[in-house]
Amino acid sequence: MVAPEEIYEAIRQVVGASISITEEETLPLIARRLGFSRVTDEMRQQLSEAVGKTIQARILTFEGVNLKQAGPGI
Repeated sequence: MVAPEEIYEAIRQVVGASISITEEETLPLIARRLGFSRVTDEMRQQLSEAVGKTIQARILTFEGVNLKQAGPGI
């Protein structure tokens, strides 16, 4: 597929460009940013896991059900 660093950067860009976005809404946008025209079940799984890793790494955080970039103090 695509290098993890590229996926994380695409996730950061999609969430950073959004006022309010759920994880489910981010997946097709991330895929498009990576050059894919559609999201397969396997790709959905991989992208969802990558979103989870960005949350664990404190790059992103949840605000209710929406994702947002983590603040500089985190």
